[in-house]
Amino acid sequence: MDSPTRKGMYFGLTSAVITTLGLIIGLYAFTQSLTAILSGIIIIAVADGLSDSFSIKLSEESEKKPKREVWKTMGSTFFSNFFLQ
Repeated sequence: MDSPTRKGMYFGLTSAVITTLGLIIGLYAFTQSLTAILSGIIIIAVADGLSDSFSIKLSEESEKKPKREVWKTMGSTFFSNFFLQ
């Protein structure tokens, strides 16, 4: 596995675990509804995945990395974040 892919995966996995855990605890504390929790996880999987991947893309571009490396990092961040949640 190359460095951009590994970087994106580690960032996405860490972010997904923390975000999903916070969401589950918060929604359960206030609603205790399984439907609300599952809906929240689906929505946050897309929104957080896009947000994190765009953020890492901007970070990589600011360091003047090659476009191919930037897109690899961005893609691996999104997919690892989305599929873990």
